[in-house]
Amino acid sequence: MENDLDRLDSFDKISYDDSPARFYSNLQPQKPGSLSKLTIFFSSARSKTLVTTLLILIQAHVLVSQDLLASSVHGRILESLSSESMQFVNVVLRNASNDSLIAGTVTDENGLFEFVTIPIGDYLIEVSYVGFETFRTANFSITRLEQKVDLGLISIRLHDAVLDPVEVTAQASTFNFSVDRKIYNVEKDVMSQTGSIADVLQNIPSISVEADGQILLRGTSNFNILINGRASQLLRRNASQTLQQMPAHQLERIEVITNPSAEFRPDGAGGIINLVIKKDVRRGFHGSLLANAGNLKRYNAGTLLNYGTGKVGLSGRYAIKHANSPRQDFDTRIQRGPVGEVISEYEFMSSRRRDALSHLMGFGFNIEFDENTSLEFGGEYFTSKESSLYRADWTTRTELLQTNHSERMLDETEKEYEFSISFEKEFDNEQKLTLDITNSGYDESEDNLYDETKLTPSLDNTISRNLIEKSGPLAEVALEYSYAVEDSEIKSGYLGEFLKDKIHFLGENFSSSQDIWYEDLSRTSQFKFSQTVHAFYSTLKKNFGSFDVSPGVRIEQAFITSELPERNVKIINKYFKVFPSLHLGFEIREDRELRLNYSKRINRPDSDEHNPFAEYDDPRSREVGNPELRPENIHSIELGYDHQDKRFTIIPSIYYRYTYDAFTEIEEIVEDSVLQSRYVNLDNEKAGGLELILVAYPSDDLDLNLSTNIYYNEIDGTNLGFPNKKSAVIWESKLASSYFLTRSTFGQINIAYRSSRLTPQGRHRPRFLVNLGFRQKLWKGKAALVLTISDLFKTLKRERYIDTSELYRKTVQERKTQIFQFGFNYQFGRNDKTNQTLEYEDSL
Repeated sequence: MENDLDRLDSFDKISYDDSPARFYSNLQPQKPGSLSKLTIFFSSARSKTLVTTLLILIQAHVLVSQDLLASSVHGRILESLSSESMQFVNVVLRNASNDSLIAGTVTDENGLFEFVTIPIGDYLIEVSYVGFETFRTANFSITRLEQKVDLGLISIRLHDAVLDPVEVTAQASTFNFSVDRKIYNVEKDVMSQTGSIADVLQNIPSISVEADGQILLRGTSNFNILINGRASQLLRRNASQTLQQMPAHQLERIEVITNPSAEFRPDGAGGIINLVIKKDVRRGFHGSLLANAGNLKRYNAGTLLNYGTGKVGLSGRYAIKHANSPRQDFDTRIQRGPVGEVISEYEFMSSRRRDALSHLMGFGFNIEFDENTSLEFGGEYFTSKESSLYRADWTTRTELLQTNHSERMLDETEKEYEFSISFEKEFDNEQKLTLDITNSGYDESEDNLYDETKLTPSLDNTISRNLIEKSGPLAEVALEYSYAVEDSEIKSGYLGEFLKDKIHFLGENFSSSQDIWYEDLSRTSQFKFSQTVHAFYSTLKKNFGSFDVSPGVRIEQAFITSELPERNVKIINKYFKVFPSLHLGFEIREDRELRLNYSKRINRPDSDEHNPFAEYDDPRSREVGNPELRPENIHSIELGYDHQDKRFTIIPSIYYRYTYDAFTEIEEIVEDSVLQSRYVNLDNEKAGGLELILVAYPSDDLDLNLSTNIYYNEIDGTNLGFPNKKSAVIWESKLASSYFLTRSTFGQINIAYRSSRLTPQGRHRPRFLVNLGFRQKLWKGKAALVLTISDLFKTLKRERYIDTSELYRKTVQERKTQIFQFGFNYQFGRNDKTNQTLEYEDSL
């Protein structure tokens, strides 16, 4: 036997490294009842040795089978002062005897964590989170008799260094990732740029903001914006304007879901941007104040107030904003005949002075009846009033040269409201029932007065008016049931959406000879639109060790009615659709994960896009909808990889979108000189590309956030008479770099570039933007002074080309000057936090 032992080192060893995922292949017995180190060697010299070896193998197999139990360890993490559940907390399972790492996870939105399929042995749980003291539980054991361990509620407290008002410059994690979404933690990100949500969005990978305020997700404006997972009336009519009013300090995080699962509504080709608002139920009274003032008489201010008793929370918020946006517009049009001859030329140059004042108010009330039952009320009200003056000179060349001067005076008011109630009940056996009811509506009025003077070939004056009125309610009912058992979770639910819109256009002309206004029937109309959607969905999340699988299906029945009362015409469209989804995740190791997901989506036309009556921007430009417009259908697939390290995170993704019945705007000259935009369905559109996100912290004082998106875009409009498919390679990049000049002085530069992109008839020119900002903290971090410069090099402009056989058009919109803003932020109450946001103005 001694000779056999001497040859021990010549044989391969199989070792168990305390990882449950490797339990079968790596065996090392360590103590009775637990295999942790086993060495087996074979000797062909004696049959006795072979028999002994076989017996050892059989015994090992039996022991392994005994140790692979349906075991689990679970609990919930709370913040000690507020007793509020904490998400994204790091939870580690360790071997109690040698402190080795067994497995790791993070808590979900309810603060819950769970480990499953744990071998027999003694363990402990370690809990850690940035700014909080690390907590370790007492030792516990997994045995054949005690397979399930419930650790209950685990409270962690802020570190003493955080409770005291000291300067902290260490970088917290900006991004977190799950199997279906990227999560941008606004509170922890020192690169958050402004006091408004719209300006924070411009810094997030996958999202870009146009010069006119339009938001794009991976190059498309067709996506869905949610607040706390629900559609919001405030974002339905004019999302960009409303988001400019919503202070960023109200946000807890922003979730970008490019391939949502079936539990989310399938609207939008690009996916979902979900804005998660803070639910602050800390005890006592606390809040924040902010105020900013800039050139061009711009200013904004806001407050966020909270009061909590631990079980009951009250919140209120208010924001006011005044904007003055001088802008220049240039428009050149050439109309061509059948063989390319020039029929007419049109040159337009205008200047705009815009004065807008808006208010945003909101309240919230939540109560926890017990640990498992809660009720929440909330409401929002938004109102804005805008006055604009456009002065324009334009020339038309046909057989005669015509020169004109016009003035457009615009008065616009908008009111939007929303009330919601949410009830949540959790049951002891890991079941949860949620009921959400939302009622909302809007009222919008736009009064345009045009004064046109024809200078040549003869002097003439025309005065006209367009009054546009839109209003409508929206009601939603959502019911969801979820059941979690060990390493699985099932969700099923219903969503009912009930929408009605009413649009009224009134066109009038002024008779100077009779000194009266009279109705222009060609520009007067009424349009009614209703949409009812019933949706049922079910999803499954299942964990197989290092694998996560989440299939889902959603079925929807839609009823859409377009009504033209004056013509006694009613157009009814109804359809039944199925929307499958699948999300797969594989954890290569604790900090590296591979993701593959697929979803089918839809983009439904809204009431404006269905309305066949013309909405005039001016007497020479109008838009018309199409009541026969079909919804877009999108197939989307994405493969991604997440690699997180101490100093950097890198996330490459490959994605592909195929859209059929894609709808778009087509521009054409009608009635000799009127430019008309109408909505039509394309045959299909394809987009596929590579997105790369890099977040790096080279030092404790410097952080870098670089994202690049390169994609191929192909548009097939042959069904509309366009001769060829159009394609292009488009790319966009963003770099945000932040640096602590001192422990209390923070500086940042933001650079964004996007190359030319396609439209069915032409393309948009590239866009380049640089913002610069500084922040100085005061009063031990309770307050801050902020200075920002938007559009540092005055490059912000929107330039678009149309070039077809019938029409050439070039439009340019540009702001006359940079925007300078100086701000003051103040945080008060318990656990004061320094506001680390800078404000930029990145819309015309």
